[in-house]
Amino acid sequence: MPIWRLGVPPIPVDFVEASARNQKATDKRIRRGDCMQPTQPILLVDDDESYRAILRHHLEALGYEVLEAEDGAQGCRTAFGRHPRLIILDIVMPGTEGLETISRLRHAGDRTKILAISGAGRARDYLEVAGTLGADAGIEKVRPVAELLSLVQSLAGNRDPGAGYIRTHSGGRQSA
Repeated sequence: MPIWRLGVPPIPVDFVEASARNQKATDKRIRRGDCMQPTQPILLVDDDESYRAILRHHLEALGYEVLEAEDGAQGCRTAFGRHPRLIILDIVMPGTEGLETISRLRHAGDRTKILAISGAGRARDYLEVAGTLGADAGIEKVRPVAELLSLVQSLAGNRDPGAGYIRTHSGGRQSA
C-alpha cells in the first residue's frame, strides 16, 4: 500500500533535491574548513542554572555541543560515560564540589582537560588549589565571558593557553 494512503503525504521531490544540495554545500564548507566539524562535547558543571544557560548559549554559538551537570557527582558520571574534550567545572557547589571532582577524575586516570571556574569570595585561592589538583586552567567568573571563551577555544583546540595559568581579578597571570 502506498504511504500516502496511510495519511502520510509523500515528500516532495524538490524538497529532497534541495536537501541534497544543502548537504553537498555543507560538505564542501567542512572540507575548506569554513565551519566546525563535529567534535567531542564540552561538559559544563555548575550548580547555577542561569550561569550554565549563559555559557551554553555562547558555546553553542561557537559550534560546540554542550553537556550539562549540576554537581560534581553528576559531572563525573557524565565525563566517564561521554568522554568530553573539555570540562568547565565550578569549584564551589553543594554536594560534590569542584576540587573533589578534579581529584576523582585524576585519580581515575581521566586526562580530560579541565577549566576550573569560581565566583566565590576566595576564588583565586580555590583556583590555585584546583591547579595543583590537576586543572589545566582557571578563571574567575567575574572576568568577561570573552576571556573564558578564549580559554575554552585554546583548551578545546589543544593549544597551550599558558600552561595552567589563572586569570585574576586584575587580569594578571599567576602560575598554578
